[in-house]
Amino acid sequence: MIPYFPPPVFHIGALEVHAFGVAACLAILAGHSLALRRARTLGLDERSMSWIYAGGAVAAAVAGHLWAIAGTAAHTGPFEIWSGQSAAGFTAGALLTILFILWRFGPLRWRYLDALAFAFPFAWTLVRTGCFLAHDHIGAPTASTLGVRFPDGTRFDLGLLEALMALMASLGVVLFLPRLKLPGQMSGFLLLLAGTARLFIAAVSESSSAFTTGFGGVVLTLLGVAILASRQRTTDAGSGRRRRGAGDAVGRRIRFEYR
Repeated sequence: MIPYFPPPVFHIGALEVHAFGVAACLAILAGHSLALRRARTLGLDERSMSWIYAGGAVAAAVAGHLWAIAGTAAHTGPFEIWSGQSAAGFTAGALLTILFILWRFGPLRWRYLDALAFAFPFAWTLVRTGCFLAHDHIGAPTASTLGVRFPDGTRFDLGLLEALMALMASLGVVLFLPRLKLPGQMSGFLLLLAGTARLFIAAVSESSSAFTTGFGGVVLTLLGVAILASRQRTTDAGSGRRRRGAGDAVGRRIRFEYR
């Protein structure tokens, strides 16, 4: 079992710096760098990628905060995003960003989404590591070796569990990258992994958010499966048209030679 430790706090003069804030900043910077790098590899416009990333991050953070204050009736401003976040709201904001990209970027939309999908699990790992350091998502009692010995008993720390799953998703993205060559496949694969992770978190959560966590997991999983299936079907249809076109050309050449 993992011993409990208080959330780390650093002081720079009169400024109080929390470990979660450091992890969140590192996540934003790492995600942006990886998204730009992937966009460069895919031949996409880096400036557009940068704007997409920034807009998506803001949309997800604002939606996550609004969801959090709606669920807790906290008296904070709608744009004080540092004072509370909800994973369900964050997911909703991210999905709105996906819909915007699908509407706005035409034939390249799947490539832009794939660049974001490639960067996301690495940023996800850092953010959830910050949640673990802050102990702000406590789960059900457990005797597992992954349990944390909190003062009131050993429980799952959901931030730790999700950070570990995000790390595995990062490794999966790297390992499967050579196989995910078709536009949209990386996005569908990442949504499938994220949805599965959220379903597991819902299973070990003890709070009232378990329903929304599980519902979000189902939505992400189904969306990932749908994207993978649709992209494969589109590719199969294109291959079939190319084969039929090649067959017609051969047939015309044979008829011409026969005549």
